[in-house]
Amino acid sequence: MARKSHRELREGERFTDAQYKPYTVTIGQFVLTWNDLHEKLALIFTGILSYGDGKKIPKKHRPEYEFREMERLAGIWNSSPYDRPKREMLRGILVPLVTSDFIQLGNFEEDIRWILDEADKIEEIRNNAVHSPLIHNFNEFDISPIFPTSAGRRKYKWSGGKITPNILMRNRRALRIAQKNPDGDILRELRWARDASAVLRDFALRIYWALLYEPAPWPLRPALPNRGRKKYAKCATAGSRKMTAPLISSFSGVSSVPSLWRSSA
Repeated sequence: MARKSHRELREGERFTDAQYKPYTVTIGQFVLTWNDLHEKLALIFTGILSYGDGKKIPKKHRPEYEFREMERLAGIWNSSPYDRPKREMLRGILVPLVTSDFIQLGNFEEDIRWILDEADKIEEIRNNAVHSPLIHNFNEFDISPIFPTSAGRRKYKWSGGKITPNILMRNRRALRIAQKNPDGDILRELRWARDASAVLRDFALRIYWALLYEPAPWPLRPALPNRGRKKYAKCATAGSRKMTAPLISSFSGVSSVPSLWRSSA
């Protein structure tokens, strides 16, 4: 048999087809929100360890002190390249010697531990999403060099099928997703994890404001979204008016600072 031209051989998936778009968009949004959550946890970490110190510094030297302190504490936080050890660092400073300085701030320790515990649960979904290969199920068990991929499907106007975890080479992350979602709807869990991460991120940001700015009240713990439904998480300031923070089920971006503190009627 004569050898085929290179132009006739199959190429890898480009993941730019319309059928991939819901997955690439959702996974991208989830990862960005997850990363942003850990940036807000870093702020809490630095805020706890520097709490009240600035008041002991003469006013004219405070900007320089605050800059140096932030650099020092950010260096400690980033001494680990991984998310879980960073969360463990924050969990590790929640000891009586430290938390006793924050008795006046409501459920200080309980709320921070709640964020960390919920992030631990979401992390498995994040790791599965980031490390699992996806494939259009036209190609699911075909490794023929001539079987059409995305370009071929467009050329011959193939339609139908769906995106699934690629379990051909027994990738353990792909297998976990397939086992958890036997109906093939992997987007539902990804969207829930994205929205839950956004709720934790916003709550962490409010906690940091309460540490940094004395007028900012300590927020009440929000509700995580129900799986598979749009939901509004209710948040209130301790002992005061209720506030609402819309969950980003369609991911419209990061809420602005003023809207987070806008009171509901």
